[in-house]
Amino acid sequence: MGTFGGLISIAGSVALMTAIASSIYYFVKRHRSHGVTVREGFVYAAGLLVLTLGAWVIGTIFGISVACSSPTSGNLCGLIAIFGIGPLFSAIALFSFAKWWAARTVKAL
Repeated sequence: MGTFGGLISIAGSVALMTAIASSIYYFVKRHRSHGVTVREGFVYAAGLLVLTLGAWVIGTIFGISVACSSPTSGNLCGLIAIFGIGPLFSAIALFSFAKWWAARTVKAL
């Protein structure tokens, strides 16, 4: 996988953990300021889950096509996509949805 692949995998993991923490932060911020009904919490959690899994699949497919396109790529080239590019795409989707949800609900009230 090499040094670059290791850095991508670490970056993907760190970005995903940061995005999870930010989504919790935005949920707690919204809950403390205006309150959250059970329905809103369910919609938030379901939206995060669907978007994150969808982004991971798209990122993994994109990552495999990029990482394994070189003739010199080894037989473990897909690991960069699964543990690096997929989580990066998931982190971007997770953070974007959490930020959008928090901004939308605060403006609506």
